[in-house]
Amino acid sequence: MSIAEVPKASDLIDFLVNKGNGVKGLSQMGLEIVPQKFIQPHEERLDFTQIVSSESIPIIDDFSTSDDPKGCRIDCDAAEKWGFFQIINHGIPVEVLEDVIEAGHKFFELPVEERRKVYDSDDDENTKLWPAVSNPELTAGAGRHADVSSITMLLQDDVGGLYVREPKGDGWIHVPPVKGALVINIGDVLQIMSNDRYKSVEHRVIVNGSRNRVSVPIFVNPAPDAVFGPLTQVLKWRNHCISRLFLYSDYFTVFQ
Repeated sequence: MSIAEVPKASDLIDFLVNKGNGVKGLSQMGLEIVPQKFIQPHEERLDFTQIVSSESIPIIDDFSTSDDPKGCRIDCDAAEKWGFFQIINHGIPVEVLEDVIEAGHKFFELPVEERRKVYDSDDDENTKLWPAVSNPELTAGAGRHADVSSITMLLQDDVGGLYVREPKGDGWIHVPPVKGALVINIGDVLQIMSNDRYKSVEHRVIVNGSRNRVSVPIFVNPAPDAVFGPLTQVLKWRNHCISRLFLYSDYFTVFQ
């Protein structure tokens, strides 16, 4: 499809959704202008003057020896202040992680029909593609949000583009890809269970103008019928409850 054949909104939905081409198919059309549907409102775009280059989230080494009280303290400090941290030397071979990323890139190179077969046969398929697009500063990527999980574990490739809200203020901090690292972030559930001690922090993804980005998130969630709220053990740290009890399926429906 040429630039002169940019589809109207209804045709665009048919091309992306009904025909299964997705945003990757859109990126392969060679469009010089991003369709209006994928342009973020001005107030939701990343203001690059708000990027805080002097700050970075913690990188925790030797996470596999978390029985060490000192190591646990470091983890807790990161969860309290940042809500995000990266872990290295966690026990998963780097080669395995690199194979996962490579498989993700290869998967999105498959024809639409082949990708559909994988999705139809695997309900847990969670690999995400952020295709390179023109005018990346305009496109949605993943808008600012917090996760409704307990904990999210993320494997990202070397393209970058993940930003997290700074602990105090309105700035954004880039989470640079680190070879062999996993990105861990606290979700809403754990913030509530910790009685606000650990922080579920806003984050967002900005797409790249020249390279496709692949990430593999794993969301650790309660069961739909689980009821959760502040743990009695953490009330010793703060002697009153910040939050009430929630049924997870209700919470997910409202805040997802």
